Amino acid sequence: KERIDHLTPFEPAGAETIPSGSFEYRIRDFADADAIGIAQCAYAAYGYSYESYIYYPSRIVRMNRRGQMISMIAESGSKVAGHIALKFADQSRKAAELGVGIVKPEFRRKGILKDLMLHAIARAGRVPELKVLFGRAVAAHTRSQQAAGSFGMIPAGIQLALFPADVDFKSLAGRVAQKDSALTLVLNLSSDGDA
Repeated sequence: KERIDHLTPFEPAGAETIPSGSFEYRIRDFADADAIGIAQCAYAAYGYSYESYIYYPSRIVRMNRRGQMISMIAESGSKVAGHIALKFADQSRKAAELGVGIVKPEFRRKGILKDLMLHAIARAGRVPELKVLFGRAVAAHTRSQQAAGSFGMIPAGIQLALFPADVDFKSLAGRVAQKDSALTLVLNLSSDGDA
């Protein structure tokens, strides 16, 4: 149950971006062996300022095996380039958070997050009980709000001071010293409109 400290070499800020068209990637469902790459991806994107479980490969595996989370990855060669998940709050599985959308800095601005979201929304459609997806877009990161809206998610509320102080968004928005709020967005998956 070790955090990935011993596996993650220090990567200086401003890691070299991979030019568009110089790599291929595919989006696929999670396999247990992906957990270390997911943890390393989270570290590269946010340091140790994200949700704590994401830095423990054994927790990622356990949450997926127990059905608490359905992870999907973007894979380039043998590397995890990005991650997204459906996270279930309870056993009813009627609602899931579309979250933990992370793209390694060197793979950003290539359409990976968009493809991960499309795959996750399609995957959500294969969970029979699932009626609604919700997401929490960080107030300091307006791109995530715009991206969610482009997939049909609509604003439903604001959660004030939800995210802890000192989250490091690195090149996305920098270090946010104060607690940050979230815009809650929802997507109704129910064909009868009864979410």
